[in-house]
This record gives sequence, C-alpha cells and structure tokens, in this order.
Amino acid sequence: MIFMRMNFVTDIERSHWRTDRGIYIMNYEQAEQTAEKLLQMGNLTYEQISYATELPEWHVASMAEEIHHEQDAIIQEIRKTIIGMQIDNVDNSVLRSKIVSVIELTHRITSGRKIGQNERKALLKFFAAYDIGGLIDTAAELRAISRNYDYLMIHKLIRFSFDAYSCIAQNILMQQDASDQQDNDQDCENTSDIVDKKEQNQEKGTGQWDL
Repeated sequence: MIFMRMNFVTDIERSHWRTDRGIYIMNYEQAEQTAEKLLQMGNLTYEQISYATELPEWHVASMAEEIHHEQDAIIQEIRKTIIGMQIDNVDNSVLRSKIVSVIELTHRITSGRKIGQNERKALLKFFAAYDIGGLIDTAAELRAISRNYDYLMIHKLIRFSFDAYSCIAQNILMQQDASDQQDNDQDCENTSDIVDKKEQNQEKGTGQWDL
C-alpha cells in the first residue's frame, strides 16, 4: 500500500481512497495515476513525484518516457490533421470536424483528458456558425501555428482552444440572460394585467371574490 504525503491531489480523488486513522492510502494503480498527473504538470522532479507516491524513482522516470513518446505521437497527429485541411474545394463539415479534432488533441496532450460528446457537439455547433470564409481563415491560422516548434505550437493551440471555449460560454450565458429577460417581461405583463383588473373592480365597487 502507498501512503500519500503531499497535497497534490483533489478532494474527489481522495474520496476514492481508503483511509486508515486519517491517513490516505492508495493502491499501486492509484499511485501510478497520480504520478502521471504530476508528470503532466511538469513542475516536479522525479524524486519529488517518487516521494509523493512512493513509487520507485526509476518507475517514475520510465512513466515519463512513455508520456513523452505518447505526446510526440499526438503532436505528429496534430500536425498531420492541420496539414490535411483542404483550403481549395472545401467541404464545410469535414473542415469543421478537423478543427474540432485539433482542439481534442490539444486537450489530450495538455491534460490527458478526452472531451465529452456534448462538449464536441457544442464545438461543432460553434464552428457551424462560421461561413466558408471564416473556416478557411481558421484553417490558415492553424497552418501558421503548426509551423512553430512543438512547445510554441502547443502554447498557441491552447490559446486557440481557450478562445473557442470562451465564445461558447459567452453565447450560452447570453442565451440564458435573454431567456431570463423574456421570463421577467412575461411576469411583468402578468402583474400589470392583475393590477389593471383590480383597479377596474375597485372602480365598479366589486371585491376580488365578487361574482
């Protein structure tokens, strides 16, 4: 069993661990998962990660090498996807799908996370609002990004993805605000109708419950 000594994990992760007198205990698989996350963060040494998870330092180094090879493969896939974007004789749906795939791959290499089905649908819907000119401009922007060395390319793709998610979030909030405003306007209309009816009854000398 592995004893967790450092607070590099979330409360959600802790909730899946067994505790013994207040000490968090991980099994070997959980220790590897934590080590993988810490390696992806990139700001700890192998020795520190080994101490945090009590995995052997040589095993942490081996995991780092595997992650490095996996990231290299994803980077090559990103470049291949971007190069494969056709600017001439563009198929809108195919180009949108490739743009979203680049965002998916960016998430995989930066956080190891696969985006969900609803998340992908939201991204496709967002880029569906682009006309052909907008899609071509976006593809050209991604091609320019792909000409940078690996680290800078990923940094710029993170920014590209962040901008897309920011616009999606803004659209959702604006739609929610519009819906709330519509509900408020309807409530105001209903209240106005009730007040008018009450005033009419008072002028006629009838009460609320008079027939």
